[in-house]
Amino acid sequence: MAYNCVAGDRDQLMLMPPSVADWLPEDHLAWFMLDVVAELDLSAFHAAYRSDGRGGAAYDPQLMLAVLIDAYAGGERSSRRTERRLVEDVAFRVVAANQQPDHATGRARQLSKIAEVEAGRTAVLDRVAAGQIDTREAAEQLGVTRARVNQLLRRRRAGEPDPLTTTMSAKLATPRGRRTYKKRAATIEPIFGQIKHNRQIRSLSRRGLAAVASEWKLICTTHNLLKLSRLA
Repeated sequence: MAYNCVAGDRDQLMLMPPSVADWLPEDHLAWFMLDVVAELDLSAFHAAYRSDGRGGAAYDPQLMLAVLIDAYAGGERSSRRTERRLVEDVAFRVVAANQQPDHATGRARQLSKIAEVEAGRTAVLDRVAAGQIDTREAAEQLGVTRARVNQLLRRRRAGEPDPLTTTMSAKLATPRGRRTYKKRAATIEPIFGQIKHNRQIRSLSRRGLAAVASEWKLICTTHNLLKLSRLA
């Protein structure tokens, strides 16, 4: 009896090299993450590399950050499992442009750089507070508006409550404010529930305040990106 089955010859050679663009459907999450990372300013990441081109070739920070964000968005926070999926998982191979950086190359470095960027902002604000630079120069270095710099400075002043915080505390003390605050259970708390229950993120894998802060920001960022990807 002759069966009509689709042939599956693993020894069949491809006549043309495959394109990674053909490996995933157009609406796959990986493409959205790649588009997001392509819009980011990664000058702080590139500043860590030599500009004369000497030394061993490094993986592109844009590629490494895309792998990190896509991994966290998909619930993969282990650097060793990410390394394995860069070989076995089609979506990971597309994001990494079919390259396989090892576990020691990507995750810790990119998370550390996120923490360094945060520390750099703190250093700029320290210089403003010391009178070494003005708010205009600080705004240019941080890539934000002068109003944002002034807001950050207000939050840093020890013993001086933030006027915005004081105003909000007064609003919450009113009957209307208490009624509004009760809505937190339906607006804010579900986010923590989604992160802990749906995404199964119940602990942080890094240690130290700066490292934990950088990982938590990455978790929250990917939470928002997952929501945006559904609306795209």
